[in-house]
Amino acid sequence: MSLAVDANLFQIRLPPGTAPMILIGQAAFALSMAAGFVARVPW
Repeated sequence: MSLAVDANLFQIRLPPGTAPMILIGQAAFALSMAAGFVARVPW
């Protein structure tokens, strides 16, 4: 939830054109977190 709040705060502070880059960065961070979690789970 904090990531979404941070993205909203950044969108308020930064120019509108930077919002897509923030969303892409947020998605990449979420994917890397999910990949790290999957890698740690003993299957």
